[in-house]
Amino acid sequence: MLEVVDYRAMGDRLRERRRAMKLTQEELAERIDISASFVGHLERAEKTPSLDTVAALCAALEVSMDWLVWGKHSIRCDRNGCPMYDEIRRVMDSY
Repeated sequence: MLEVVDYRAMGDRLRERRRAMKLTQEELAERIDISASFVGHLERAEKTPSLDTVAALCAALEVSMDWLVWGKHSIRCDRNGCPMYDEIRRVMDSY
């Protein structure tokens, strides 16, 4: 069964982690080559990110994709990639 993505909760987790790392929206945006305004849109759930953006956010914030998307902890993304990429792509592609 597919889990529905709660983008508002995802945005809250994004903001929470960014602040915990003491990053501004501008600093996070610069790390992954997106605009600061887009980071704000994501945090407020006004826009939905591509899977590549989710993966980049996770790598920059040092969190797992399953935590950012669903609030679950299991694996971490690092510079070698995100093991949950294929599963999350399947779910996001179903929308």
